[in-house]
Formats: sequence, structure tokens, C-alpha cells
Amino acid sequence: MTLTLFIPAHANFLGSDTPCEWILADAAGVVLRSGTDPISAIPRAVRTCVVIPSSRVLFTELILPPVSAAKLAKLLPYAVEDKLMSDPAAIHAVAAPPRPTRASESVVAVVDTAWLRGVLDALAAQHIDADTVIPASELIRHDNGIWVVTLGAREGFLTRDDGFAVAFDFGGSGNEAPLALQLALKECAQRGASPHLVRVVSGDAALDVSSWAGKLGVAVELVAPPSARERVSRLFDKNARHIDFLSGAFARAGGFSAYTRLLRPALIVAAVMLALQFGFAALDGWRLERERRAIEAGMIATFKTAFPDARAIVDPALQMRRNLDRIKRERGIAGASDFQVQLARAALLVESAGGVKAKGVQWSGQRLSVDLEGATAKSFEALTARLAASAAQLTPIEKRADAMRARLVLEAGQ
Repeated sequence: MTLTLFIPAHANFLGSDTPCEWILADAAGVVLRSGTDPISAIPRAVRTCVVIPSSRVLFTELILPPVSAAKLAKLLPYAVEDKLMSDPAAIHAVAAPPRPTRASESVVAVVDTAWLRGVLDALAAQHIDADTVIPASELIRHDNGIWVVTLGAREGFLTRDDGFAVAFDFGGSGNEAPLALQLALKECAQRGASPHLVRVVSGDAALDVSSWAGKLGVAVELVAPPSARERVSRLFDKNARHIDFLSGAFARAGGFSAYTRLLRPALIVAAVMLALQFGFAALDGWRLERERRAIEAGMIATFKTAFPDARAIVDPALQMRRNLDRIKRERGIAGASDFQVQLARAALLVESAGGVKAKGVQWSGQRLSVDLEGATAKSFEALTARLAASAAQLTPIEKRADAMRARLVLEAGQ
């Protein structure tokens, strides 16, 4: 969705209660809603186009040097200094997109930097981030040879077919063409670029523009104000190129896109949940580590009680088993790592698996390997079930049509 927000012509300060006209349209340009509400009550959208009044924008014409866009943005305030008599540091200038009808000079739009910064900051304070900032004249279709005069209650503006616009005061008298229009036509007549039609947009159906044509020497027609759909249609014209004040010093910094800004609340919630997840995981890890240290300290204390002469204690559980085996052997008692004990364990396991026979035994240090043979793979099912609780391993060696061989491995201390 696209929100088109119109800044009031005489608003020097924007607050949450400042009423602004707005139009909300979908991706195809179909108007969904429109109205005039305080900024705090205006709906938000994926994309926001801010329209500033033409009375806040000054237009001029310049012959621009063939330089890069970045360099041109820095040069423009100084290039228009002589024509506007303004401090370059106080203005923001943007060149209009080039048009084939203009051979040399380009249209340049100028706005007060402090005022534009104040508008953008006020909107940002209300969580409205502008994606484009255009003058009101950019919403008017630029047809070759047709000038458009938009009249309001107290003021109006003229938009030429090349995008050049002039704001003027309008007293509401329909018998006299605005002076700004007369001067603009005379200037263009000297250059041989007069329009063939002047279209007057006004909500006053009784406005008499018939007398304008004779004095201006150009055909004049009166049309009703455009609908909300017609007003924003140029924003959805893929071939239209607009004057956008979000360039140069006001260019948007890289980072969040419009979609990301809409997802910001969800991203904040996700970040909080992720932080909580890491926090609870760290807390649980700290708790488990504390328990491990407590258990290890208890094992060390028990080992020291049993063997007070021991000095280096690296693995109390393993050292305890080895010392107990050593004591048992010294007293003629078989330890857990002795061959007889391991063989007895293997015998109990093999006996539990009916149909399995031992074919060979190997003893290497503290490892006992027993080669087994069964008629089928099912013969080892009972043995496999017992191995899960005995910490032994069963590895298939050979599988034939009439028999199957496997190796049972037992480790001392397991």
C-alpha cells in the first residue's frame, strides 16, 4: 500500500494533532481510503509519499554541467544562488528529470532546508518515514503543449508542461487571469514555446474563464478538481519520473527498507524472544555446570576419603575403579577389568540369546572380543536388546544364506 500525505500550505510546525489530507491506495493505485485527519490518526502504509505545497517550492531554470549526480547535488545550491539570492547553506535544490522537449536548460526545484528537515523530523516522531518527497505540481500530468492552473480558495499554482511550477495568490475573481500566468505566457512566447491550451482546475463551476482566452491568446478550458484516484495516478505511472527532494543531504541512508520498517514491531518482539531464549539457555547452562561441579567435588571428596595418600586427582571415577581393581587383585578377588569377569559377562549375554554360539574369544588388555554365530539375523535380536543396558557392542562380520557371524566387544569398566 502507498500513503500519499499532503502537507498543509501554511503549516510552519507539524504536531500529532496537525490535520493533513491523505490518500491510501493499493499497489495498483486503487484508492482504498482517503480523508483529512490529525497526523496521529492517519493510517500507515508500506510506502509513504509526502507532497509539499507548491508555495514552499521555488522553480528556476539552469544549464547544468555534465557531472555525476552526487557532484551535481553539491553544486546546485551554489548554481541557483544568483537567481534566488539565497544562502546556499539554507536551501536544498533538486534538478528535475530531463525531458526531450528541453534542449539546454533544466528545471531546478528549491526548498528551504530547515523547513523540510522540520517536516521530516515531525513525521518521523509520529512513526511516518517518507520514501519520497515531491512538490504538489508533480501530481499533475505533464502533457506537451498543455499548461495546468490549479486554483484554491486563496492561492493557486501554474504547472507548465515541462514541470516548471509557479505559486501565486488568487483572490477568487474569475474575470481576470492570474498575473503569474500572464507573465509566464509572455516569457515563453518570446522563446517560441507557448502552450496551445491552458487547463484551469477549480471547484468553482461558475468561474468565468472565457474572458481569459482573448487576453492570453491561448485556448482555456475549465475542469473540475480531479478525484483521489486521478490525483495519485502519476505516482503509479512506471514511465513518470518525479522531482524527489530525498536526495543529496536528504538521501535516505542504507538500512531498513519500507517493508522492514513495517516489520519493526515484530522484529523487536523476535529480538526480545531471542534474547530471553539465550538468557534462559545461559541460566540453564550455568545451573547444570554448577551441579556438575558439585557432583565432581563430591566424587573427589569420596576418593580422598578412600585414598588419602592420592595426590593428583584427574578423573576420580576412573581412578576409583582402577584402585579398587588393584586392591581386589592384591586380595585375590577378581576385578572388573579381569578376564574372568569379562568372560562371565559375555557368557551371560550369549546365554540370553538362544541359537547363538561362541566361535572364538580374544582378550586384549581390557577388551574382550567374542565371535558369535547364529542361524539367522533373528537369532541376535534378544542379544541386541540386552546390549542396550550392558554397554557392550555387537558388530556384524559376515552374513551368509545359512548363517550369520557377529563380534561381541566388552570394555573393562563399562
